[in-house]
Amino acid sequence: MKPRILAILLAFVCVALNGQQDNNYKDVISIEDYILQRNYDSALFLIPDLKEDIASYTRSLEAIAKNQATFKDYRRLASSIFKAQFNSRDKWFFDYIENLKEPSGNRIDIDYVITKWIYIHRLRDIAQLDKSTAENDKLQDYINKFSKTDPNRVKAQLYADLHGVVMKLIEQDKTGKDDVLNNLKIIERNDFKAIKSIYLNSLCDFLIGDNDLIGYIKAAEESLEIQKTLSEETVLYSSTLASLISAYIYKGGMEKEVMVLLDEMHKDPLMKVNSYANYSFLLRLENPDSPLVSEIFEKFDVDSVDEFIKKTETESTGLLNNNLYYRLVLYNSKLFESRGEYKKAITKLNEAIKIREKVYSQDLSNSIYNFKSEQELKEKEKQLEFEKDKTKIYTISVIGALISNILLIILYFRNVSQKRELKKRNQEIAKKDKEKDWLLKEIHHRIKNNFNMISGILDIQAMSINNEKARNLLEDSKNRIHTMALTHRRLYGNDHFLFEIDTFINDLVNDISSLFAETHHPEVIIDIPKYRFDLDTSVPIGLIVNELLTNAYKYALHGDNKILEISVSKLESTEFYELIVKDNGNGLPEGFNLGESESLGMVLVSSLADQLGGSVDYTYDKGSKFTVKFKNINNRDNVK
Repeated sequence: MKPRILAILLAFVCVALNGQQDNNYKDVISIEDYILQRNYDSALFLIPDLKEDIASYTRSLEAIAKNQATFKDYRRLASSIFKAQFNSRDKWFFDYIENLKEPSGNRIDIDYVITKWIYIHRLRDIAQLDKSTAENDKLQDYINKFSKTDPNRVKAQLYADLHGVVMKLIEQDKTGKDDVLNNLKIIERNDFKAIKSIYLNSLCDFLIGDNDLIGYIKAAEESLEIQKTLSEETVLYSSTLASLISAYIYKGGMEKEVMVLLDEMHKDPLMKVNSYANYSFLLRLENPDSPLVSEIFEKFDVDSVDEFIKKTETESTGLLNNNLYYRLVLYNSKLFESRGEYKKAITKLNEAIKIREKVYSQDLSNSIYNFKSEQELKEKEKQLEFEKDKTKIYTISVIGALISNILLIILYFRNVSQKRELKKRNQEIAKKDKEKDWLLKEIHHRIKNNFNMISGILDIQAMSINNEKARNLLEDSKNRIHTMALTHRRLYGNDHFLFEIDTFINDLVNDISSLFAETHHPEVIIDIPKYRFDLDTSVPIGLIVNELLTNAYKYALHGDNKILEISVSKLESTEFYELIVKDNGNGLPEGFNLGESESLGMVLVSSLADQLGGSVDYTYDKGSKFTVKFKNINNRDNVK
């Protein structure tokens, strides 16, 4: 047969097979949806159309539809649904798993444990931390019913312990890493391969915090190698691939390895959308003229970064959970930034921030606090149980001699002990609100320290840059970071967590003036009443003032008799406030249009004004005058 004819036939066969795989995949999704909705007749109708390459899973789906399933079948269903991670199916999936009856028998059903663990994992992924903790407590109660000699007890406990590990990771408690390493020793002794790969994934998350890239790659590679030897993929196979891809990209020089892993994700219909963020990350680091960029664009059938971003976000909408979709939008923002398209980058960053707020809201902070409180209470209950056991042993040892008197004494002291314990618990409850306030203050303190650390890094980087323009850009970035750090410094030690905006802006003016103290000596007039705004309003206002003041000092306040005026006022009969920053300099160039400005500072001011539900205007009146209208965060939802 001629080579050309053979190639055509092979291509035809590949297309046919891919078409069968796509149809098979769609049929599986439809059958799973029918099962989750308990429409078993429709599921049974479609099952005969499934291909033989998933015969084992087909038998499980059929057993579930006929009400003849074991928890091994339910575990396979949960794994398949978790791998797809379609948000639209969560309500059906949660309702279905919640209504599964606990298995009977005198031995732990490990497939039931894994099914519940997948359910708990998915709850955490969509930030339902209180719910996931409650469900993990139920799983722990099930495990506690069985003897420690049960061969599956150790494995089941390892799955239950994973929730505590992840919660410690979220609250940045480094003792979580010790928990992982201790449990890995238990896993090694028992040769539990599947759960070892899951714990190695958790170890990777802690190694990120340690900045241990080599250790991270080693753990991720080992996890992936283990999963490739298993008869069935674990639910974290996609996550392991994504983690390893990110690590290879950071390390650099491993483009071939990255593309092999990305192709594996992209070809799998269930993992395809999970690969988009990694492609975006890779494009950001590559030169626009790189052959690798052309290869990626060809794979996605696009011709530009704009088309790539639009296609990836459109195809991911409704499929990725909020956490994964935030990651994609954030990386796309950085991709725009790498191409010098700052206005698009900031717009995309604002989208990412809004998604992030859905994932890490105040409810999340409360959930972490509640989890820690529950863990402390459980520990105290264990100590109380231990004390009670000691009392019982003592009672039994002396009961033969003075039974009546001893019983009276025991009852007396137990009563005293209980009163003491009750008093102690009441005191602890009274302290909870103070502890919560302290926790919030400590969070702001740490954020402030992180901003200061970033500012220091920028200082060091600026020392090694000879290009004045680049050094000025770094200096502007450092000033913006300093402004954000100032807000968190004011919240540390603040009892009401609100900003007195007059004091805040005064501090900001003093800081900026000190940078130009040797050459600029303007008269500064500040007229700001004692308004109070929250963090979400004060940070954008601070950044806007930082940009406008810095520009004024750089370009308008040279020489003598210079005046800088700053005011904030409440507009009558409206919900709007008005910030005015005015100087008596020469003003901006004739024909300046704020809406068409490509200056990063002006783009940032406009974007922040939009974020506050308002607008910014520029006029010339014997000097530059910027007027920013904005709403307080509590009223901003009413902005049309």
